Amino acid sequence: MKRETVTSARNPLLVHLKKLLAARSYREACGEFAADGTKLLEEAAKWYPGLETVVVQTGVELCPLPEHVRVVEIPESLMRSVSQMEAPQGAIFICRLPEARPAALRPGTLLLDGIQDDRFASYMNSIKPDIIG
Repeated sequence: MKRETVTSARNPLLVHLKKLLAARSYREACGEFAADGTKLLEEAAKWYPGLETVVVQTGVELCPLPEHVRVVEIPESLMRSVSQMEAPQGAIFICRLPEARPAALRPGTLLLDGIQDDRFASYMNSIKPDIIG
């Protein structure tokens, strides 16, 4: 795998990456999202077919990646300026958003929308199906 090197904060890829990390409307308009972290990258490389680009800090070991994935190496100082994390793990990656498909609801499906308290969902999971009816 060949790595490209970027050293300028004004590089179009890094500008794009910062916008993806910052604005939902930009993510939706581009049809992409960005995530930060080596553990998440490892899972995306294994299971997510939309992985497109990895921006990695110099010296950080990457997990095996699909052949089509673009890899761009940047210095630590640039990673700190791009990442929104206080202590970046050294890898940020870009993926295509999944295609929106109509939900295939079956009888007994409970649809929750706008729930902000995750304890409610945990409670609902703990209820036995025969109680719900």
